[in-house]
Amino acid sequence: MSDEMKWIPSDWLDEELPELQTDPNAFICHHAELGWMLRPVEEQDEDLDEDFSILHLVDGQVVRFSASIYYCDFELVVRDDGSFKTDRDIPIKANNFRVDRDTDGMQPTLQELVVVGGLEPGIHAIDACWWSDEEFVFTFNIVEGKGQLTQAGAVQ
Repeated sequence: MSDEMKWIPSDWLDEELPELQTDPNAFICHHAELGWMLRPVEEQDEDLDEDFSILHLVDGQVVRFSASIYYCDFELVVRDDGSFKTDRDIPIKANNFRVDRDTDGMQPTLQELVVVGGLEPGIHAIDACWWSDEEFVFTFNIVEGKGQLTQAGAVQ
């Protein structure tokens, strides 16, 4: 189980997420004609398409990030009476639960996953993670020809 915090620009929060990174600076890239930008790491070697996943940057710009910790996969056993248990302890900080990695059915508690999600009695593959309620503010600066993000605080 990991407690490794990962980051994603808040503007990219959607049903389909690029790979989150342990260092927000991993998203920074420079294009000879278009300048500095944030781009998903997995797309940085591809041809540049102007799509949702490009955030252009200028020196001094503020960028908001969201943070997440992915805990791992668990087994959830739902009993006939609606009670349930997991195969191991889930960190108390976890605030997002889903079955079979289905983001559409994501719930903020295990109880809601079982009740609102209408889970039938049986064994279910679930995963759990924590997503920050607040956004974290980073400032983009160009230092000695290199782009860098520096955390400046959090916004509720």
